[in-house]
Amino acid sequence: MKLKKEYPLLFTKYFFLMLLRRNQKQEKESLKGADDMLRLLILADDFTGALDSGVQLAQCGAHTHVTTNLDVSFDAWKDDARDSVVVVDTESRHIDPRRAFEIVRDIAGRAVKSGVPVIYKKTDSALRGNIGAELEGALAGSGAKRLLFVPAYPKLKRLTIEGIQYIDGVPVNESVFGRDPFDPVRESSVAKIIGLQSTLPVVSVAEGAPISVTAERREILVFDASSDEACAAIAKQLGEIRETTVLAGCAGFAGHLPQLLGLRRPLPPVTLEAQGLLVVSGSLNPITTAQLEYARSSGFDAYRLTSSQMQEGIPAGPEGDRILDDIATLYGRNKRLLLYGAPPEEGVGSAALEEKSRAVAGLLGELVRQLYRRGLRGVFAVTGGDILSGVLAHMKCSRMRPLCEIESGVVLSRAILPEGDVMIVSKSGGMGSREVFVNVADFIERHRAS
Repeated sequence: MKLKKEYPLLFTKYFFLMLLRRNQKQEKESLKGADDMLRLLILADDFTGALDSGVQLAQCGAHTHVTTNLDVSFDAWKDDARDSVVVVDTESRHIDPRRAFEIVRDIAGRAVKSGVPVIYKKTDSALRGNIGAELEGALAGSGAKRLLFVPAYPKLKRLTIEGIQYIDGVPVNESVFGRDPFDPVRESSVAKIIGLQSTLPVVSVAEGAPISVTAERREILVFDASSDEACAAIAKQLGEIRETTVLAGCAGFAGHLPQLLGLRRPLPPVTLEAQGLLVVSGSLNPITTAQLEYARSSGFDAYRLTSSQMQEGIPAGPEGDRILDDIATLYGRNKRLLLYGAPPEEGVGSAALEEKSRAVAGLLGELVRQLYRRGLRGVFAVTGGDILSGVLAHMKCSRMRPLCEIESGVVLSRAILPEGDVMIVSKSGGMGSREVFVNVADFIERHRAS
């Protein structure tokens, strides 16, 4: 077993996608269940976003499948009978906007032809990524005239007021997301953010205003929402109209989709065979940094990868084996371990930093794979969509089943692997409370199978 010694600067995210999808052409990923009917397609631009939106349906009884397969077939549900949701992670947040448009348009178009009744374009609650291009792609693929966009996530204090997106009371461009090293948000007006990548008209809808039934032109409606009650009221109107099939928003409004679809089945409590928590982080987000510091102060052990290891990878041979042994021993001590490292901060915002970040994702993914092969079992908590993609790629996982939300934006899922399933907790770098890793570890303890 050899760990890669180097991750070249030209290492791109498409390498991860090729690994993730290596076996997908053979199986064609129909995701067919014996008694399922497809009720909803969610299109997300990264893996953590796919899971934190999909879990909103899973918690209400829908059979929810998350996949990276862009060629996913929707015909499997035409003659079936129950409730199923498919979430496709397009991994399109950081790619060329035109390509993002094409990917979303093509998948949405196939879904409509297969009779999928509702399409939900999941967006980042901080409005990072190819927002305008992907919203227009969803509208173009569906053939609909209008898309209704609810970007607020009130539970996380992310609100839309008079068309401005606020994070913890400040406009998003003045928040930590305005300083994102890869994709800084330069505007706070939702209409302006969409307009950077789209020529479609954008209409701002005041909180509480009635929703028009008809549309004479192709357009995007952006809804103000300053509370979860406001989001619920929008969902209630949509349920009464029953004409809108193309919606968009973050995981916040996704939480109201069960209301729209009439999904409210009780679920059995979650039980876990795995013991312990291994946190895997390569995030530069200051929110994650504070969470790691709090976990350390609360009794977690920690293994920080050195700058040399982050740049050159873990060496093969005895030295690499020793590092793996050290990590496994440290984990075994109290079953609460932080494994983390991040790219150097010089050149923030540059292509070089992005390439280094991808190398970090590959390194951490390979480390997790090797630890798993050595018999380390537990729940893996992974921060950041890029890091999650790297971990799952190296573990040859292309499908996940979200199970429940531990706290807002923090999702427990079952990763379906060739050699057996693994429990994974995911969150984006900017999600979660300061105590999130302690909360996850306590959750695992409370839900261990007796």
